[in-house]
Amino acid sequence: GVPIVRPIGGHAVFLDARHFLPHLPVDCFPAKALALALYLESGIRVDEHFLPESLRARGQCVVRIAVPARRYFDDQIRWVAEQLASLHERSADLPGLEPLPSKPGLAGSLRQRFSIVSEVHT
Repeated sequence: GVPIVRPIGGHAVFLDARHFLPHLPVDCFPAKALALALYLESGIRVDEHFLPESLRARGQCVVRIAVPARRYFDDQIRWVAEQLASLHERSADLPGLEPLPSKPGLAGSLRQRFSIVSEVHT
């Protein structure tokens, strides 16, 4: 039931953050919110996958889970899948994010900080 982007990549699985967190509008950064929740809940580190402007303009938000070849055992991959499924069951309770003020330009956007949105207005 966890929404993923198909076809699955060779060494990565892409989560569809908009469908994982349908209650969050794009301006609440669903991909970053999903990445943060996954890290806080289970220690799994992922991040938003950069997309071309044409896909971002359509509201697509994707989180990439890298799976290096021959680096993980089946039980480790299964554990990650279980953590995702558990988080997905509680996805309606996950908060969005809002950006904090930052320096203009690329350096500021790469170091952007966020705060948790306590209430989402749709």
